[in-house]
This record gives sequence, C-alpha cells and structure tokens, in this order.
Amino acid sequence: MAYSVARPKTIFELLGLPSDATRAEVVTAYQALCKHYESGAHGLSASLADYKLASLRSAMEAYSSRDVASETGSSRSPTIMVAAPPVIWSEIEGESPLWARRRKKFAIMTSWTSTGLKFLLGLIGLMFLFKMMFSFAPNQAMNTNQVNDTNAAEKIIIQEYYMETGYLASSISEVESRRAQEKIEADERRISLQAQREQETQQREYERFVEESRRIGESVSQRLQHEEAQQRYQEERQREQEELRQQYIEQEQARMEQERINAERRRLGMAPVY
Repeated sequence: MAYSVARPKTIFELLGLPSDATRAEVVTAYQALCKHYESGAHGLSASLADYKLASLRSAMEAYSSRDVASETGSSRSPTIMVAAPPVIWSEIEGESPLWARRRKKFAIMTSWTSTGLKFLLGLIGLMFLFKMMFSFAPNQAMNTNQVNDTNAAEKIIIQEYYMETGYLASSISEVESRRAQEKIEADERRISLQAQREQETQQREYERFVEESRRIGESVSQRLQHEEAQQRYQEERQREQEELRQQYIEQEQARMEQERINAERRRLGMAPVY
C-alpha cells in the first residue's frame, strides 16, 4: 500500500467557500468551524480534530497576512497555502510502516513481560506452598502445646473454685455457669436489700410526717381553745359592763325621777322625800 502526504489547502478550501468570498464571509465561516471543532460534537478523534483546527488557524493567519500586505501596499503577497502538520497516518490514509514496526516490537515486549510475570507469580506460589508445608509441623506442635496449656489453666480455675466454694466442678463451663448464677443471685440480693432499705426509709419518713402533723394539730387545737377562752372572757366582760351600765342608767333615771318628785312637793309646800 502506498502512502502520500496530503496537499496543503487554502483557507477557502478549508472553509468550503469560493475564492472570491469577502473577508466578512471568511471570518464568519472561520469562527463557526472553529467552534464546531472545539465543541467536541464533530465525531472525530481528538488528534484529527486538533490537526484540522491547527490547519484552519494556519490558513487563517496566512489569509490575514495577505490582507495586511495588501493594505500596506507591499509588492510581495504571502500565499494562502499552508504547510500541513505532521501526517497522522492511522487516521488519514492508513498505518505508517514505522509505526507498524514499533507496534510489533511493543507487542513482542508485552508478550515477554506477561510471560515473565506469569513465571514470577508461579515461583512465588511454589515458595508459599513450600513454606506452608514446612511450617505445618511446628504449628501442629504449637497447637498441641496451646491445648495443654489451656487444659492446665482450666484445671487451676476449677481447683480455685473448689477452694472458694467447696464445690468440685466437672468443667470450666460449669464453673463459669455457676459463677454467672452466683452473680445473678448476688445482684438480686443487693436489689432486694436496697428496696428494703428504701421501704424502711419511706416508712420512717411517713411516721415522722404523721408525728409532725399530730404535733401541729395539737398546737393548732390548743391555740384555738385559747382563742375561744379569750373570746368567752371578752364576751363575759362586755356583758358585765353592759349590766353595770344598765344599772347606772336605771339609778340615774330613778334619781332624776326622785328629784322631780321632790321639786313638785316643794312647789306644793310639802316636805321632800329622801
């Protein structure tokens, strides 16, 4: 397959405009196409989109340089043709032979690397297997020692429990069960004793309240009795005073009547009566 480099294009060809298009049309089409390539909605690969955008910008720079030269009156007008960037063979006209050789070398290196990794993983697996085989016997002996140590510790715990309670348990589980039951019973006794103490405290408070109420009642009763006696005494005093006042009024009335009679007797020439 033959490979060739793409021919550089003018700004008009890149924008799809006729060669006699005005500058305003060129600028409008250029901005629209740049936005199209930059938006990501063109459906092209990133490298091909960058290539087309670079070509478009180079052509626009050449077109702008031509306009500047025409305005300044320069006799040399820069060409609108632009040199194309490096060709992307895999996306324009096919795969480059150089790139094919490099890809083949990369595939070979990848295959060798994969084979080496597999060999290394297999070697690590064999080493781990040998380690497990050689460490099985010591681990078994260690487990046996641990079981013996556990049995000895359980016997010590059972003996200590026998010395504490006088009961010889058959296993460590029985010791733990009895200890748990004893703890439950102790908690129940503590709760019961606490409830009894609270009840006794409430009873004492109630008795104290009753005694205080009785004392207050007696005090109130005595004060009421004293107030009633005081009131009766005041009423008696008032009654006596009222009787004395009534007697005095009667005596005064009798005296005044006697004086009136004596005055009348004297007027008639008779002797007064005393």
